[in-house]
Amino acid sequence: MVPVRIHAKFLLLLLGILVVLFSIFAMIQTSPEAGLLWLFSGMLIVMGCAVYAAVRTRSTELNKNVRLMQGILASISSGVALLAPDGNVKLMNRQGVHILQRGKEDLVGSRLTEIVPETQAFLHARTGSREEIAVQVPGGISVPIGFTSSPYAAGGGDQEYRIVVFQDLTELKALQAEHLDKEWFAAIGRVVASVAHEIRNPLFGISAIGQIFERDLKDPVLQDLSRLLLTEAKRLNLLAEDLLLYGRPMQLKLEQADLRVLWEEVLDLHRDELKRRRIKVTGDYAVRHPVATFDSHQIRQVFVHLLRNSMEAAPDGGSISITMLLEDRNILFRVSDTGPGIPKERLPHVFDLFYTTKPGGTGLGLAVCRKILEDHGGDILVTSEEGRGASVTIKLPYEGAAGG
Repeated sequence: MVPVRIHAKFLLLLLGILVVLFSIFAMIQTSPEAGLLWLFSGMLIVMGCAVYAAVRTRSTELNKNVRLMQGILASISSGVALLAPDGNVKLMNRQGVHILQRGKEDLVGSRLTEIVPETQAFLHARTGSREEIAVQVPGGISVPIGFTSSPYAAGGGDQEYRIVVFQDLTELKALQAEHLDKEWFAAIGRVVASVAHEIRNPLFGISAIGQIFERDLKDPVLQDLSRLLLTEAKRLNLLAEDLLLYGRPMQLKLEQADLRVLWEEVLDLHRDELKRRRIKVTGDYAVRHPVATFDSHQIRQVFVHLLRNSMEAAPDGGSISITMLLEDRNILFRVSDTGPGIPKERLPHVFDLFYTTKPGGTGLGLAVCRKILEDHGGDILVTSEEGRGASVTIKLPYEGAAGG
């Protein structure tokens, strides 16, 4: 048997109707005064039921609207806050709490300016204007925040509240910085390519003269000077080639090739020096056939730069380890050494053009590597802990299948 739920308002309404009917019966059977009293009582009950029903309906609608508003605020990707004139937080949505990295219970009902002093700007911003502040969050990290602030007269009263809509600008700032970096590097690249082109022309003449001197001069001292001249001319020519590679648009000759085979070829070129310095090279190849599509000549240059850097960093008797693995349809190739590592303050500059800490270094190696990998749709990352070596990880789109 299905239980029947009877609301109190229906019972009261039924009671009111019964009282009205009884009053009419009383007026007929007894005195009119008693009947009128019963009639008045019944009408009051009926009117009360009507008012109750109206209030109940309005309350249901308000609760529904409140839940709808809460759902909208929760789904907005921006932070939303309602602030009293003294900065007291009357309301803040989930995203706002997340941006400020505090607990909701710490914010709502408290003065926001006492918890996050930088938000004083929320209360005094020009209406509708877009403004920015930097907020210190737990952990000492500075978070850039963009916001707009608008007045709101709660309930039509004289007290003016503020509705603040704010966003975390960290990702936007990073994208803007990356865009500016690309524009700057593109401009520098054009200048560098032009200078490198002008350098190469006289270098050919200098090399030719040096070869003639080395062949025709009989004095051993002059012959040594000629050989030194040729060595330096060769070094300058390699520098000019790197500058041209960095500065001009690269025409890639894409083909499918095995990264492991390419690495072994580069390694073979350096076997004698590795053996002489007793540097051990180990490999962990999680991908047995790492076939990807790339320009073999360019990626070989990357491998040469990475191996040379690791060999220069590693001490005699040290080691270099290779790791190759798959991650999200990309192949990762990591070269790690047991050298002294890179100081923390220098790490952000390792890809800067002409930045080097090595005697005689050009500061082009990693900058060129990054350009080559970006042209391939890949990336490069350097990590290091001072005193414990450094690791360089390159990432390339992967089209092969793991295993096999």
